[in-house]
Amino acid sequence: VLAPGFAAGAVNRVALSTFSRLQEDHESVRQTLRESARIGCAWYFPVAMLLIGLAPSIVHWIYSDRWAPAVPVLQLLLLSGMFIAPILVYDYLFIALGRASWVLGFEVATTALNLLLGIPLILKFGVLGYPMTKLLIGAAAVGVYLYLGRRLVGEAPLGVVVTPLAVALGALLVTALGAGTIVRGPWSLAGFGGAVALAAFGTLYILDRRRWEAAWRLVRHGAPA
Repeated sequence: VLAPGFAAGAVNRVALSTFSRLQEDHESVRQTLRESARIGCAWYFPVAMLLIGLAPSIVHWIYSDRWAPAVPVLQLLLLSGMFIAPILVYDYLFIALGRASWVLGFEVATTALNLLLGIPLILKFGVLGYPMTKLLIGAAAVGVYLYLGRRLVGEAPLGVVVTPLAVALGALLVTALGAGTIVRGPWSLAGFGGAVALAAFGTLYILDRRRWEAAWRLVRHGAPA
């Protein structure tokens, strides 16, 4: 659940220094925002959808069927992460542009919402209530961050999610169709998952090669293309 988020977070940390250096150049800030959000989605979406599709097989072959009730929990946690992935970079944008109070306010609000929503949902649905809470808060966070980003720099790069999401849904479809027939043990699970992941990332690169290279330059040099 956390690994793809860590990869996207590495890009966002590079973006922080770029935002700080370019804060007077609004067009460069907007371009950096787009590319950072794009690579965050490209890392997280395909892996998350792949793991959502493989979750029943992962639990069955690695943890045994006793843990089968944990499958929906894992899937909802991965899905909630997809809401956050496109706009994690906004935290660094706000800090770099002197709006750290927005980040603090958001953290206070989400903590309060976790208590207000989480306790009733956990009491009603058990452990499943926790990922349900994260999913609802993540969906609300998308709208709030996009609104604040547009207000600050005039950019809400929602369009960057289209290609990664389409490829991710394709990975989910392939996984759902193939997991029941191809996966016969931990090794075939790893091989099948790795093959789908490589195919997804290869497809993303072919469809959006110029943008991937721009995002890679951002990671290497801390500057927009």
